[in-house]
Amino acid sequence: MITVSSVKEILAWPQNRNGWHVSPNANEVKIGSNCSIDGKVTLNRYVSIGDECCLYDGVNIGYNSTIGPKCLLDENVSVAGSCLIGKDCRIFKNVKLHTSSIIGKSCSLYDNVTINMGSSIGNYCVLYHDVSVGTYCIIGDRCALHKAVILQDECWLGACSILFENAVLESLTNIPSNCELDAGTTSLSLVKKHINALLEVGKPILGWKWVTHDRMSPNFDGGTVIHYEKGAVIEAEGELSATQCAPGLHILPVGVWPEYVGLCDPGHTNMPLLVEYQPEDILFPGNPDGGGKIRVRKLRVLT
Repeated sequence: MITVSSVKEILAWPQNRNGWHVSPNANEVKIGSNCSIDGKVTLNRYVSIGDECCLYDGVNIGYNSTIGPKCLLDENVSVAGSCLIGKDCRIFKNVKLHTSSIIGKSCSLYDNVTINMGSSIGNYCVLYHDVSVGTYCIIGDRCALHKAVILQDECWLGACSILFENAVLESLTNIPSNCELDAGTTSLSLVKKHINALLEVGKPILGWKWVTHDRMSPNFDGGTVIHYEKGAVIEAEGELSATQCAPGLHILPVGVWPEYVGLCDPGHTNMPLLVEYQPEDILFPGNPDGGGKIRVRKLRVLT
């Protein structure tokens, strides 16, 4: 790595045949035209900076990271290795991007935002002050995360969604596109709200349990293999939570094939059994839009 105080320093280094400026300590950097550096900036090997970028004091850009054109990186922004920031982004003070983070074009990340390893932010997103995004999360285009929103690991947030202040998505939560979640909402509060609505209806709910042709669970996600005899009441241990893939009996809404929700390939030979379950036995009611897997502690096999 090398610390520089001006673009002129970089341009004074010799260029190799691939267009990289090579520093006296063999640090290779690319920098576009009309860029500016205000203060001391640390650049690691194979950093590429596009045209018309502005870098401020304390910026640190890690190995093999790319900054698109017309980006602003404010004071003390930290970009770890193998990150990608799209064009026209505004990255404000003390933002931290961990290894292999991806930021789409025309995004704004305000002070003290943290993006953890392997997470991807779509185009035209706004993340306000103190937002924290866990590892391997995916945020769709045109989302807004207001102050102090937290996404734990491996969350998926659909395009054009808005999360208001202090909302918390627990690990593995899926939120569909065009959702708005009130301030202070948590994944578990969404689950409880969904179950309470079903409890008010107060009658058995029908679902499909996909099984092999000998009526055994196909074990899409691992776990115990169970035989689903017609008329049997099947029970399993499990806890109420916002996690779709957890202990319990996994079923799908009637009319949903497992390949629709990524459980297997379309060429499978499994078949659906009609089952019923009570609202009070729900451990996870499906995604907030009513899609995806359902997890229950007890069901009755009808067919």
